[in-house]
Amino acid sequence: MSGAPVSVLSDLQNRLFEIVEPTVVRLGCELVAVEIRGVDGRRTIRISVDSEEGLTMGLCADVNRALSAMLDVEDPIDGAYDLEVSSPGIERPVQRWEDFVEFSKAGYRTRIQLDKDFPGRRRYTGKLLEALDEQILINVDGTEFNVPFDRIERANLILELEEHQTLSKRAVEPTLGD
Repeated sequence: MSGAPVSVLSDLQNRLFEIVEPTVVRLGCELVAVEIRGVDGRRTIRISVDSEEGLTMGLCADVNRALSAMLDVEDPIDGAYDLEVSSPGIERPVQRWEDFVEFSKAGYRTRIQLDKDFPGRRRYTGKLLEALDEQILINVDGTEFNVPFDRIERANLILELEEHQTLSKRAVEPTLGD
């Protein structure tokens, strides 16, 4: 995919990803997604992380404190915002090309929304079949659609409980004191 986009992130999301990922990794986590909610007034920056050692509320709080301090110094966002750090959840965001490749091999159900300027159908919910040549192949009720990766505005896995547990097999319940 030389020269092709590697994520469905906006410029600000890409900048935030670059800023926060080293700290997230240093704290023993994987950065899954960077989401920005709200456009007018106060925004929310949601950072989704996962961890092979188990994601606890205490670890999320540690990541939140470290990122909050870093973002105060870097100051990449105009205006006020709230920072949230959490697990990816049962509707895990999918933002990077390599995640689409991985999840298509497993055949997960996915919800994809294309950008508002895309002509024609913008929403697809179905089984992720393949990620190849900058296209995402998705089966929606028996019909296959090729979706251009660079036009994806938002994508999430739609997991059954068992799939979520398998994907997050490393997640653990919070313990007292976390």
